[in-house]
Amino acid sequence: MKPIQAYRDGNNLLEWLRRLVNVFNDLHDEFNASLVIPTWNKVGTTGQPAFQNGWVNYGLTTEDVAFRLNSSVELSIIGHIKSGPNGDSMVFQLPDSSYYPAKDAEFPAMVHKGSGVEIAALEIHQDGSVWLHGISAAATHVSIHALVHLDN
Repeated sequence: MKPIQAYRDGNNLLEWLRRLVNVFNDLHDEFNASLVIPTWNKVGTTGQPAFQNGWVNYGLTTEDVAFRLNSSVELSIIGHIKSGPNGDSMVFQLPDSSYYPAKDAEFPAMVHKGSGVEIAALEIHQDGSVWLHGISAAATHVSIHALVHLDN
């Protein structure tokens, strides 16, 4: 029943408005229930992938290395690490194929040194392995940030 008709017919307009509010509340609850905020999976913690080849979180006030699925087709990797080997090495292995890209993906990684910054390569492979390439001996830590489209 339309509001004006309900009012004219002498029906309880207040009751009609209450029902309308309930409909909006139900829609709001359904919408909120469908929103899932992805959580970060911190590498090296219980139940999560372990670091490989001596890599550890840099610590201090920087972000620990973590990853998450933003959606079924988008993966984020963030963090700061140290103590890995020079050259090329695997950092960690993503846990299962839902995190694996359809094709290898490569991103710049910032290698912090006492005298400045260099660029290395962060690679996320189709098999879910996460690698760093081109790490110099003078590196104090490495910043990694990647947004990987899994379906490309």
